Amino acid sequence: MTVRCGTILRRRFHLMENVLEMSQCEKSVEEKKVGGRREGSGRKPFVPSDKDRVLAEQLATWAVPEKHIASLIGDDGIDQMTLRKYLSEEIERGRAKASMGIGSTLYQKAMAGDVASLIWWTKTQMRWAEQPKVIEISGQISITQALEEAAQRVIEAEIVEVDEPLQLANDSSPAVDGGNIGGNLKDDDGKISMKSSA
Repeated sequence: MTVRCGTILRRRFHLMENVLEMSQCEKSVEEKKVGGRREGSGRKPFVPSDKDRVLAEQLATWAVPEKHIASLIGDDGIDQMTLRKYLSEEIERGRAKASMGIGSTLYQKAMAGDVASLIWWTKTQMRWAEQPKVIEISGQISITQALEEAAQRVIEAEIVEVDEPLQLANDSSPAVDGGNIGGNLKDDDGKISMKSSA
């Protein structure tokens, strides 16, 4: 029985020692702070100033992209996600002001009789659209007849007088000037030579 009690006591003692060692280890790690985020390190959290809010709204009014707005906000610029997180209302308000101003100007021009503004307004705001032109063809269409008529119109429209006779591709007789236009000639020995145009 004593052996047993002694074994249990030793085990408890070792457990207590382990617990004490672990708590001392944790304290030493907390004191040293090796690695990880240190107090006062990193970028300071962004807090938009009134100047930042006014600037973001004005830039959005001018339709400046968010990427560029973000680079102009704060001292060194901010990330686009940060811009959307803190200044989304100002950006929306700026875009709404721009749309309102442009819409008002367009409306005034249309009411004054500016034709381009009237057309644009009716197509985009009133959903008007021009009707496509439809051509109906009835009866039979002969492609052969259409080609013959087109060839006849070309012949009637363009009569060309030629000083020299042309040699056709299947005509083997030489032309009057002794050569064919743009073609190859065979010499007496059967070799093909190119005729120069000079």
